[in-house]
This record gives sequence, C-alpha cells and structure tokens, in this order.
Amino acid sequence: MALQLENTHNRDVLIAIEKKYQQKWQDDHVFESDFPEDDLPPTELREKYPKYFGTFAYPYMNGSGHAGHLFTVSKVEFTIGFQRLNGKRTLFPLGFHCTGMPIKACADKLIGDIKKFGQNFERFEEYEAQQENPNQNGFIAPVQGANRKEDITKFSSSKSKATAKNVKTNYQFQSMLAMGIPREEIHKFADANYWLEYFPPIWKKDLINLGARMDWRRQFVTTRQTPTTTLLCGGR
Repeated sequence: MALQLENTHNRDVLIAIEKKYQQKWQDDHVFESDFPEDDLPPTELREKYPKYFGTFAYPYMNGSGHAGHLFTVSKVEFTIGFQRLNGKRTLFPLGFHCTGMPIKACADKLIGDIKKFGQNFERFEEYEAQQENPNQNGFIAPVQGANRKEDITKFSSSKSKATAKNVKTNYQFQSMLAMGIPREEIHKFADANYWLEYFPPIWKKDLINLGARMDWRRQFVTTRQTPTTTLLCGGR
C-alpha cells in the first residue's frame, strides 16, 4: 500500500512538472516561427537559417482525437523536435477540416431527433419502452417450440460477438452521448456551424497537453470562417 501511494505521488509530481513547462512554452511562444529579419537573398537566407516544415492530414471535426490521430501526430511531433535540436527553424501548423457532407448530415439527423424526442430527447425513454413492449396491455402467448434448446445446459445466442460489443446508437443524439457530450448541449449541434466552434478547442487543448510543438497562430478551419489573412500571421 505504501509503495502504491509513493508511485501515485511520484506520478502526480511528474505530471505537475510537465504541465508547468508546457504552460511556460505557451507563455514564451517557444514554438512560434517568424520570418528572419535579415535582408539576404533566398539562397543565403536558407543557408543561414535552415528550416523545416511539417504537418499532417487535417483532422475532421466530427469528434475529438483518438489513438489513430495520436499515432499520426506523434510521427510529425518527433520529427519536428529532432529538427529543432539540429538548429532548424521549424513550423508545425494545424488545420481543422470541416468541409464536406458528414457534419451537415449529422446535424440534419439531430434536427429529426429533436423533432421526435424533444430538445433534450426527454421523450426517448418512453418511445423506447413502447418499441420494446408494443402490447403492454395484452398477453402474448408464446409460440410452441419457439426458442427451444436441445440441451438446456448449453448457452447459445443469435447475436455475434461484434454485435454484443457495439453500443446501441440508432439515433444521432446517442452517438453524441457516446462521445461524452452532455445531453443538454447536444441540440446545439443541429447547427452545422456549432461543430466548428466546439471541437477545434478540444483538439487544441489535447495537443497542448501532449506537448505538441505547434504554432497556434496559424490554426484555421477549412471554411470561410477563417479569413485568408489569418493564415499569413507570424511572418512571410
């Protein structure tokens, strides 16, 4: 027990140190990359200030990051860190992909869910109960021989293992609940633009917690919500 408490204490200390310096990196703008002020020809400028640019496929903003994203980010993050140690000016920007039909399709499904079950889906439980027991007031006699087992000591199921593991998400709002979004906030996602407001800050927070060496002045979403001038900030 004492060893477990000591390990927990050591872990908390290490996390506190990590967060302290991650915050210092942000406060000191360590990973922001500006264009050199030297008035030199391009060839001489690259020789004097070698540079390295890295990014990855902009993640789609229909949810927060998962293990697959982390695997991809870690490759770029490691390379950027290595190149910084070699003395290069590094730039690691990030875009948030928000175009296309998936977000709009999910928003439209939520509009249908809200019409059917209410703004906070308060009528869903009643609806689900009716679907499971359509004849609550009457008695349904079992069909003779139905579901009969040859050997009652053996268990069998018509559901596959994959089906048994899946969570029921017949409706879009259930998928949002599975993401950990509070029930009373889900109706806001019926507006497709709200996805663009909700998920990018979550991604930024998670990547900062990872310690990603990103220039957050250059973040953008792939819609008209981000003015072109924003992409040019921080230098040429």
